[in-house]
Amino acid sequence: PDSQVWFQRSSDNGGTWSEPKLLSEQTQFPGSRTHQTRHPTISVSPNGRINVVWHDRRHWYQGPGERNCTHSHAFCEDVRLGDTYYSYSNDGGDNYSKPVRISDRSHNNDVGYDSRGSAAYWNWGPQSVTVGGDQQLFGWMDSREGNWDTDGEDTYLAKVDFNASGAAPETNIDQPDAVSRSVALSKLGYPAGNEGALIGGLRQSPHITSSPDPACPDPATSTNCPGGVATRNTSAVVIVNETDVAGALAGAVLARANPASVLLSPSSGLPPSVKEEISRLRPGGAFVIGDEQKLSAQVVADLKAAGVPDNPPETRGQGGERKITRLSGATDAATAAAIAAKMDYRTQAEKDADNPAFDGGAVVVNPASKDAGAAAGLAAARRLPVLYVEKDSIPTETQDALTSLDIKETLVIGGPSVVNEEVKGQLPPAKRLGGETQYDTSKAVVAESKERGLPSNVVYAADGEQPMDSALLGGVVARATGMLTLAPAPVSRTAAGQASGFGLSGISRFFLVGAPRDTTPPPAPIITSPPNNSYDADGRFLVAGIAEAGSTVRVFEARAPAWTLVGTARAAAGGGWAVSLAGVPDGRHTYTALATDAENNTSSPAAPRSVIVDKTRPTVRAVSPASGATRVSPGANVLATFSEPMRAQTIRSTIRLVRKGTSRAIGATVTYDARLRRLTLNPRSALARRTTYTATVTTGAMDPAGNRLARAKSWNFRTR
Repeated sequence: PDSQVWFQRSSDNGGTWSEPKLLSEQTQFPGSRTHQTRHPTISVSPNGRINVVWHDRRHWYQGPGERNCTHSHAFCEDVRLGDTYYSYSNDGGDNYSKPVRISDRSHNNDVGYDSRGSAAYWNWGPQSVTVGGDQQLFGWMDSREGNWDTDGEDTYLAKVDFNASGAAPETNIDQPDAVSRSVALSKLGYPAGNEGALIGGLRQSPHITSSPDPACPDPATSTNCPGGVATRNTSAVVIVNETDVAGALAGAVLARANPASVLLSPSSGLPPSVKEEISRLRPGGAFVIGDEQKLSAQVVADLKAAGVPDNPPETRGQGGERKITRLSGATDAATAAAIAAKMDYRTQAEKDADNPAFDGGAVVVNPASKDAGAAAGLAAARRLPVLYVEKDSIPTETQDALTSLDIKETLVIGGPSVVNEEVKGQLPPAKRLGGETQYDTSKAVVAESKERGLPSNVVYAADGEQPMDSALLGGVVARATGMLTLAPAPVSRTAAGQASGFGLSGISRFFLVGAPRDTTPPPAPIITSPPNNSYDADGRFLVAGIAEAGSTVRVFEARAPAWTLVGTARAAAGGGWAVSLAGVPDGRHTYTALATDAENNTSSPAAPRSVIVDKTRPTVRAVSPASGATRVSPGANVLATFSEPMRAQTIRSTIRLVRKGTSRAIGATVTYDARLRRLTLNPRSALARRTTYTATVTTGAMDPAGNRLARAKSWNFRTR
């Protein structure tokens, strides 16, 4: 059943050939049964690069229930998935690059070209052409817009640019509530609606009716069916209560096994948007997860009204359920066990032989943890049933399921704080995928997913605080095929960095799932301190104020030719924030601030505030009468001129005039001229003749910044 892509080269017009070189990857990942590659084509670029592109089914997972599906045209429980892969050589074929996935989702080979017999069948593989020395254009047949009804396919194109740079494009799934996001994810996972799977050799339109072939009364069960028999609708939607994370997580595996969506609903009945989505999907059946407290009988009635068949048992046949089935238990663990049992396709003989129901093992999680959703994509992609434990115990229903399903190995999701070591030791041989946080757990799950062959060129990121989103993503990631990661909110800002930290590269696209993005800028911050046009004496002060709680406040200073960032703070719950500045030089400094919220919305600037930094102590530059002067008029005033403006309210009491050798001050009126920076002492009466006086300006004199006079100024003069 396996096939690979090999390369040979001849340098003598085909006379001799080099040893074959394997281009595709031969490794079979745990739980996979078939690795088929086909339709390789080759082209050579003008710069000599050899380009090989092929159709690759490495992501067509087949578990025990599909063990007979070892060839394209044998009966399959699941749809056959294919992708476009590419490898190139820059040295004439001596060495080739690691295969690169070109397609952004796996397409159903049971819809469209690959299920039809034709002499041209082998010419329908992917093609490539050079459109520039460092650009390669690829084209392939893709049925993503086709379904069981239409059998449609289209040609899709993608371009590889060897010099490309910049961020990968992003698509946001950010509807305001989980129900709406489940509908949006359904459209993403199943853009054309239901899926069809092939029975026998060739596909026949379901709209064509003919008399049954006596040799082939039931294509699903008969062994004598010739080519040309019809396919069946394999899709069965899974309906889960809008708050039932445990049901959605376990149900995502069931949804992928019956390729269709997980859709959320309130207990009372299906919302209009979900009814419309079910009508669009046109599934062959449905699973209702939980008892009537979680999803009432009205939900079942709404499913029937939306067109989901509920046929009697004798008409159901093999494959898709073609009915509405309720799966529930008394606890989350019991419900998960019931879901796992529904996916047990073993024969009685296989059960008697203790063959495992799931050869990839089982995923064991604590549904109360935020780590639980990290493994949703891996579990659904590899059909690993999700079973539930508590931190320090294994429910009886889970233990019974592990035994009845003959689970041989388990993956424990989360660190010891989520599932302790004692519980891990009681499980079938267990491998822990976990760390201190849900993001550490997600990193470990990503590494395991890569080991098990999940592609990572498309990354689906969910808010790590919203397990329902990651649970809903599980089935979508498994069907489209990609890598699921958890990232802190807002996912739009963190997903790329998180993926890089997880060791993912070569990403061509992100899908980001979370609550709707806030696009409203926060209000402009208000600077409350320091006061506008105030003074500072040491170049150390706080710029503080009020902003939207939780926002990041950036403080800027006006420096020619633009504003310069000088500090950042986080606004507290009450809105307060402060940025400490130090080493600010003398002079006038003007500040403003911007607030940026968690969604990267930025406010308008705050009203500017100015601060005058003055760390220089003032001095007395000139005095009158001059120091040592004689023959001074008894009616003269005493003057002191300062090196800078002074604080008037501190200066009037700092000048004294006394007779030399005495301590009693001469009565006088003191005034300060701010324009001239001059202090004047005007004695109330004439000074005594032929007397020596001492004038003193004390260090109590301060400038506006609070700097005191560097030193006291004293001088003597003598009247005539």
